[in-house]
Amino acid sequence: MEIFDYDSYFIGKMKLMKIEEKKNFIINVVFGVIIIALAYLFIKYLLPAFMPFVLAFILAYFAIVMARKLFKKDNATVRTVCLIIVYLIIGIIITTITVVVINKLIEFFTTFPDFYTNGIQPFIVQVKKNLLAISKTMPKDVSVYLTSFIDGVFEAINTIISSISSYFIEMATPIITGAPALLINLMVVIVASFYFIYDYERVIEFIFRIMNEKTKRIFDEVKDYVGNKLIKILWSYIKIMFITFVELAIGLLLFGVDNAIIISMLTALLDILPVLGVGTILIPWGIVDICIGNYFLGIGILVLYTIINLIRNVIEPKMVGDDLGLRPLPTLIAMMIGLNLFGIIGMFGLPLIISFYINRKKKASESIAV
Repeated sequence: MEIFDYDSYFIGKMKLMKIEEKKNFIINVVFGVIIIALAYLFIKYLLPAFMPFVLAFILAYFAIVMARKLFKKDNATVRTVCLIIVYLIIGIIITTITVVVINKLIEFFTTFPDFYTNGIQPFIVQVKKNLLAISKTMPKDVSVYLTSFIDGVFEAINTIISSISSYFIEMATPIITGAPALLINLMVVIVASFYFIYDYERVIEFIFRIMNEKTKRIFDEVKDYVGNKLIKILWSYIKIMFITFVELAIGLLLFGVDNAIIISMLTALLDILPVLGVGTILIPWGIVDICIGNYFLGIGILVLYTIINLIRNVIEPKMVGDDLGLRPLPTLIAMMIGLNLFGIIGMFGLPLIISFYINRKKKASESIAV
């Protein structure tokens, strides 16, 4: 009679289970890579064409939420009023920032030529003379090399300074040439947002109609989870912007800037932008002030930006990670990868997707354990 070998059986079973786990892991990785690749292609090539309608739908959604939450009414008239309020708020912010930037540029272009002739150019000439005098006291071979190097450096400085105006013109050229397309897209956003206001329920009904039952369940799960997390993330960024506002207000008041509180409030709103954030205003502001001779204010603005950026980079991954149930380091890595792959959408979207995936796997494990 043949004796059944239990040890061999269980060892073989364990090997098969490990092989199956490896297969599942590889399949999940490949599936994830395919999803990321498709998302990249969509965001890179298709989303720009749909972006005006996406923005219009988002603005309409905010207006509807405002109508339901603030006014406790939900009809076409209240929705329209709320949408107009949303556009007025956006318009005030953009107009104020534009006025500040244009005023600084006008100040720069009107004062820089005289300041360069009377201040920068004599200073550069004097520094060059001093360095050349020092180089002549050194051995001949070293002196020749240093003289050539100093001439090259100061020639490059003069070239950069003399081409500042053309540099600003080159920067402005894409903005000017892209203005017609921008205006067309803006009109599309405005018109489409009003259509979405009136047809919001029909649009949602149409989306659900083309889904099957499984897709609907996943959509509902994603909507509930993402909606809840987005509110938490939004609240985190409101707190981050408030911290930035306090830092800006303290700094600008110390520097004696007029209307420091108002400028701080409006500039802090840009803290939602990736990479630069408030640097969109502070970096050009600091550079322009240095160029026109306001060294104290210009250097102070750049130092203030460095401090704000450092504090934000420390607290942002921690606060957003806590909201998503992720550790700060994975959150920071996901935000940077998402930003580089998909822009600002990826910066917020990739950590959110990872958080949703981890939460879903955790729920599945708990349900199997039960």
